[in-house]
Amino acid sequence: MREVRDEVDRLVGSIQFDRWLFGFPTLFTIVSHGHQDHDPFKGAMGFPEPLVFGSKFKERFVERVREMTRGRLPDHFSLSDGDFTTIKRVRVRCLGRESIARLSCVEVEWFHADWWVFSTKRVMVLFVGELDGPELPALSSLLDRVPNLDAVLLPSYGRMEDLRRHRLADPDQLRREVAEIAEKERGKGRLVYGLPHPVIPGWADRVAQRI
Repeated sequence: MREVRDEVDRLVGSIQFDRWLFGFPTLFTIVSHGHQDHDPFKGAMGFPEPLVFGSKFKERFVERVREMTRGRLPDHFSLSDGDFTTIKRVRVRCLGRESIARLSCVEVEWFHADWWVFSTKRVMVLFVGELDGPELPALSSLLDRVPNLDAVLLPSYGRMEDLRRHRLADPDQLRREVAEIAEKERGKGRLVYGLPHPVIPGWADRVAQRI
């Protein structure tokens, strides 16, 4: 078990997630969606290439590149729902609405961000960079139905007054339910990594640094 935890830690530390770091990333950068607070071009430092993002956000990043690099798009992969690629022996798969519905058996009309699974021959990790209220049952169900996940990366939230933006039932829904999911996953023996959004979570085994 210790060997698996160490391998997950090394893998997570070698990747940049949106604008979050757990170490000194060298492999690649995964982007969950196109909002500015997740945009690696807005970070305080350069990011490791290739840049991996969902195809539905391609125009957003092409626009950013034109603004900042005179049109040169970094080495990248633009993946549609269910597509995967292998980068330096790490398999990366994009999960959009149809894939999540198939894995979780929960239908959600629209997702705030793409979810990502990345894996080696020994470990598998789920990265969720942003959540809305209606997506929480799908996340909980997927985590129950995919037994071979070793770790999950989840955003943390505080009290949110803009209920419409995240389709919330109440201002504390995301804070409360993400914490419940995280504790449930830790109870299964999975590693749980926290992505401050912007609140630093108390439920995480490790917390990312935002850049």
